[in-house]
Amino acid sequence: CGALAFVYSSLFHALGGKTLGKRLFGVMVVDTTGRPPSLGRSALRSALSLVSFGLLLLGYIWTVFDRRRQALHDKLTRTYVVKPL
Repeated sequence: CGALAFVYSSLFHALGGKTLGKRLFGVMVVDTTGRPPSLGRSALRSALSLVSFGLLLLGYIWTVFDRRRQALHDKLTRTYVVKPL
């Protein structure tokens, strides 16, 4: 199940910045240039996201304390979840 989540997340973020859930909520993942992240950056983000999840969601809880509201895996890969104009 983790491998499927990894592939799904990596591909959808690299191919447009949006998974189906992100489309539903009107948000997307971008890199520091404002574009969807490369496949390599998306894969690293997905791997780190699984680690964050496996560590009792601590990487996600990080968003509560971060002024930019970045999860730990976003901080480490320099990506952002944004609401496009």
